[in-house]
Amino acid sequence: MRLQAVVPCILALALALGAGIATSKGDEPPEEEGAASGSSAGLGFGLRTLDPDGSGNDRQSFLYFNLPIEFRLGRLGVGLNADLNFDEEGRLRTEDWDERSDYARVVRYLEWGRKRDTVYVRSGELDDAMLGHATVLSHFHSGIDYDSRKVGAQVDVDLGIAGVETITNNVMEPEVAGGRFYVRPFHRSAMPLISSAGVGATLVGDVDAPETLEFQQGSPRPTVDRDGNLQAATNRDVAVYGVDVEVPVFKNEVMDLVPYADANRMDRFGDGYHTGVYDVLKLPGLGSDLFARLEWGKFGREYLPRYFDAFYEVERFRYPDKASPTTKLQAVPRVEPTEGWMGELRWARKGVFSLNGDYQDYDDEENGELGVRGELLAVKDVELSSTYRKRGIEDPTELFSVDENSILTASMAYAVAPRIYAGFLFTRTWRLDPRTGEYESLDVYTPLVFTRFDW
Repeated sequence: MRLQAVVPCILALALALGAGIATSKGDEPPEEEGAASGSSAGLGFGLRTLDPDGSGNDRQSFLYFNLPIEFRLGRLGVGLNADLNFDEEGRLRTEDWDERSDYARVVRYLEWGRKRDTVYVRSGELDDAMLGHATVLSHFHSGIDYDSRKVGAQVDVDLGIAGVETITNNVMEPEVAGGRFYVRPFHRSAMPLISSAGVGATLVGDVDAPETLEFQQGSPRPTVDRDGNLQAATNRDVAVYGVDVEVPVFKNEVMDLVPYADANRMDRFGDGYHTGVYDVLKLPGLGSDLFARLEWGKFGREYLPRYFDAFYEVERFRYPDKASPTTKLQAVPRVEPTEGWMGELRWARKGVFSLNGDYQDYDDEENGELGVRGELLAVKDVELSSTYRKRGIEDPTELFSVDENSILTASMAYAVAPRIYAGFLFTRTWRLDPRTGEYESLDVYTPLVFTRFDW
């Protein structure tokens, strides 16, 4: 299987199809002339502290400037963002601008439409990206490595009777890429349950996955190049493909109840089966919908569920295998059969709050994973938001312990005067230590003052 040839074809086809529909479709309500919403511009500054390993032993402080601009006109959205970190001698932090993708990242996103629209196109840093029922690619994050964040892309087209979702983690040098094609063969049926039934096929691959690492001569330390990246001794493509089906069993103006099943295979390795049901409870009185999902999975030898997940950009090089750290691809042959459950809950009200949570736990004692995203906008003069994901959970006491298995972003802002805010931003992410060749957690603290103009 030559993924290098397959993936560009999938992306190009989806983009061309989406462009044609976007310029020709006439059954959607036109955007109000000159209407813009969610647009803003600002300027912020503060003191940023980088704390590798969270130990406080190697802290670095920088004067931090941030210039964010967001603009939306109809279906078009543009987000620009420049983070500038200056050390005590007034020098720009070089690690922020030593790769081509660092410059492309100034364009935080380019977007057409919204997720679930007929046409949706987005380019920028990927955060919490998913395909289909999220059994192959789930909560994918392209910016987990603080010094090597990538600009990815998503292109989705939904024609009703058929559609496609595509993704790549890096538009400059694609590594992880793929898509899902689906059809609803009875879409034109007058029966609501049958018209929503669908089947799909998914293929996601890493076209240049590191299989083994290159080590320094006579040393157990991996080799790191001049740009601070780990070097692979051998690479090969890895792919996960599968088929899925969903058939609603209940659907009305109050609730949708939809069972589904996915059957996946890791190319050259094992199989996994996912069976679940999701429910959409419509709450018009509250101006919101409640989404809930419960899934059971049974996985054979040499199969990792949700292989492309939130930690993949780090784990593709250094996977926390029980025997010893290795590449994720190298760890697959040691995976034993397992089974277990996953649950998810989403609830949001536009302009007030949003809350997303998911938890998965399989027979493997260290396979628990929790994800929580929340945002509160309704409190006067206060804005709160947080994103948290924790893997390797063995017991409930570890659910909210922020450690080397965690990703966390938390922010708070308070309006001290019209258009003037005081705030604090904390992130727990990862970076490669060039001295040891190992990934380490990185805590970033940023108290700041900023101004923002909304229109």
